[in-house]
Amino acid sequence: MSSPDVTAVVNLHRERETCVPTLRSLKAAAEYAEEQGLSVERLVLLDNADDRTRAVAQKILGDTPRYVESTAGDLGLARNRAANEAAGTYTCFLDGDDLWGFRWIARAFAAADAADTDAVWHPAANFVSGKMPHVYHHLGSEHRMFKSSRFRLHNGWTALSFAKTSIYREIPYPPNLLKSGFGYEDWSWNTETLRRGIPHRVVEGTSHYINKRESSLLTSSIHALPTRYHTLDWDALNV
Repeated sequence: MSSPDVTAVVNLHRERETCVPTLRSLKAAAEYAEEQGLSVERLVLLDNADDRTRAVAQKILGDTPRYVESTAGDLGLARNRAANEAAGTYTCFLDGDDLWGFRWIARAFAAADAADTDAVWHPAANFVSGKMPHVYHHLGSEHRMFKSSRFRLHNGWTALSFAKTSIYREIPYPPNLLKSGFGYEDWSWNTETLRRGIPHRVVEGTSHYINKRESSLLTSSIHALPTRYHTLDWDALNV
């Protein structure tokens, strides 16, 4: 039996009803991709999830997905578990309070399948909610205006990426250790993939919705920035 083209992963914890729009966006993106002829595995990673969150996922997605239980208690380590479980040639991630555009999986696969090399793919735009809502545009690492030196102060891409499953397995995410002053596991992962020569590219005509809550990991990680820097290999990037 051949492997699915894509494994679509949603990471859940204790979102409960908050994850309903997220799950609906995954369902819509997977179904649209299948209408375009792709095979899509749905994988729900339940990391220390409560019963209510499990029930919500079952109600929205039914028995179609594969449900994987995790006790990692960490988003980065949960992504690693999902990548190791994934059966698809490609894997893409969705966090429990964010949204994909319904064409995301299909367009990301088309871009990756037609590319001249393996890469990590990101949406062209992110609509970010919160106290200061804004639109954040991604820029590919090969773009003439891309400056790797910006990584000293700013993470260039969100964690909702699309890439070969083998890339996620070969380059696992580091854990978040906020109590010790470490956060932004996706920033570290983005830096490491660049260091290894893997380009980051943009899928034109796609967008994601990022729900920035005051209690989010992003907000918590801001306080960890001063001590977080030494985990990023700046010298290896020649910046």
